[in-house]
Amino acid sequence: MNKKLKMIIGGLIILITIITLFATISSQNITYYYRPGEVIQSPENFNTRKIRVMGLVQSGSVDWKPEKTELNFRISDDGRSYLNIVYVGAKPDMFREKQGIIVEGTMASDTDFVATTLLIKHNEEYKVNNHKKDKEDYYETVIE
Repeated sequence: MNKKLKMIIGGLIILITIITLFATISSQNITYYYRPGEVIQSPENFNTRKIRVMGLVQSGSVDWKPEKTELNFRISDDGRSYLNIVYVGAKPDMFREKQGIIVEGTMASDTDFVATTLLIKHNEEYKVNNHKKDKEDYYETVIE
């Protein structure tokens, strides 16, 4: 074999190795999104896998226990089937009922999903309040 052919074969081997390594790493770090209804239908499929579930927080289902920093609530995507969520950690400031949310974690039982991460869905619109009026009111109370 000549030197040029050896270089091409060596380069191909290195390229194939890099592609295989990248594909393996990428497939291990992928977390798919599921709907609550999909998870409820076969909860045993999600006991060992970390998944993300997207839905709306059900009205009247939020139970915040600040002494334990535990948040319990239910989410749904269709308004008929609900998934119970248990999250231990600080309650996000933007968390509220009827809010879109993404929870990441695993199924603890047939009915409870233990979330390790909460992602609150919100719009990107930012509204500026009229601070000029607030300042004027503040200065009037200070001067008086």
